Amino acid sequence: MQTTIAVASDQHVNSLVGLCPAKVKRADGGIYHRTKEQDWMMKCWDAFWKRVGKTKGKKVAVLLGEALDINKHAKQDLIEYEHIGVILDMGEEVMEVVLDNTDEQYVLRATEAHSGPQSYLDEMLAKRIGAVPCDENFSHYHLYLDVNGVTFDFQHHPQTSARRPWTKDAAASRQAAITWDEYCESGRKPPDIVGRAHVHYHGQGFSRGTYGFFCPPWQLCTPFGHRIGYGSSIEPLGGKVFTCERGDYYIWKNTRFHPRQKSPLRI
Repeated sequence: MQTTIAVASDQHVNSLVGLCPAKVKRADGGIYHRTKEQDWMMKCWDAFWKRVGKTKGKKVAVLLGEALDINKHAKQDLIEYEHIGVILDMGEEVMEVVLDNTDEQYVLRATEAHSGPQSYLDEMLAKRIGAVPCDENFSHYHLYLDVNGVTFDFQHHPQTSARRPWTKDAAASRQAAITWDEYCESGRKPPDIVGRAHVHYHGQGFSRGTYGFFCPPWQLCTPFGHRIGYGSSIEPLGGKVFTCERGDYYIWKNTRFHPRQKSPLRI
């Protein structure tokens, strides 16, 4: 049997540069209409999941965290400041295309600065969409899956990262090596695939036969991103998709969406 695993992370619904419904009624009664950039992002989001939905066999979504955002560092970057119900409604609407095109959904917990104490927003969203639970909770800090003989290890936060073009893939390889060692030290068979997020860039590499990757984001550049110098090289949106069958896997190509680059100002 063939199973498709589609991984997406860092949607940051409620951010002014994250995924967003067409119209949001804020708690104060005002109406927020998404920007042209958010229109484009949502078209890409829909296209990503509809492509997954066309595959044969079972289809599984893994949402690697920070689906929603209550950014405690910069409230001015948000659509709705405090009303959790409004934010959850936004997230549930954005996730409709995921539910329509997959058979199961898993939600991971992420950063408290974005998802609230104990990542309660991830937990509440997971409950709303009927995600596969973890014991008494609906969201997971860590997810270990066996998919037709292919094993996956998922968490939101990596244990290493790097941001230079020539070190991004090396960092993903280091994460694969770290996880490989952790499994071996505890007497377990290492996973075939190690997936992490949070760093808002795509990286990939191998260590000892384990494939490691950092999942790209679904958020454009924030003011913080501009401040540290990434405004001129916005990371393409997208996810990672794997087809698993009989103990082997295939990694999909062309699951990234490149924003339009600005032309120089003529003077």
